[in-house]
Amino acid sequence: MKTCRICSITEDKVPFKKEANLCKPCLKLYNAQYRIDNKDYLAEQKREYTKNNRDIFRRTAKTWRNKHPEKKIADTRKRQVEKIKRAPKWLTKSDWIEINWAYKIARDLTKETGILHVVDHIIPLRGKNISGLHCPQNLQVITKDQNLKKGNKFPYSGD
Repeated sequence: MKTCRICSITEDKVPFKKEANLCKPCLKLYNAQYRIDNKDYLAEQKREYTKNNRDIFRRTAKTWRNKHPEKKIADTRKRQVEKIKRAPKWLTKSDWIEINWAYKIARDLTKETGILHVVDHIIPLRGKNISGLHCPQNLQVITKDQNLKKGNKFPYSGD
C-alpha cells in the first residue's frame, strides 16, 4: 500500500511513481505545473539540445521528407496557399487529408506512367477575373502539359 503525498489516496491498484510517491493523476498535474513554472528554463534546455544535435535533427527531417514526399509537397503548398490567404478557415482535418491524397495520387501517377502529373486548381487561386480556393473541391490531378496549356485561366476546355 502506498499513499499519494498530494491527494492522500491509499491504494494498491493505483499506479505510483516510486521516487515521487505520487499517484498517476497527481503526477500528471505536478508535471504540468513544473512545465509552467520552468517554461524559460525548459525552452533554453531545448534550444541547447537542438543546437548540440543539429545533425541528428537534419538527418531525421531529411529521412522524413524522403519517405513522405507527397506530404512535404502538400505542406509546402499549404504554407504557400496560407501565405496568399486562399485556404478557407472552414477546412477540416479531413479536407487536408483529401488535399494530401491528391498530391499522393499525382506522385503515384507520375511514377506509374512516367508522365509528370501535378495537382491543379480548377479555378485558379489568382485568376484574372475569378479566384478560387485551395480546397479539395477545387483540385484536379492532370499532366504538367495540360496544366501549362490551361495556364491561369477559367474555364478550361481541355483536349
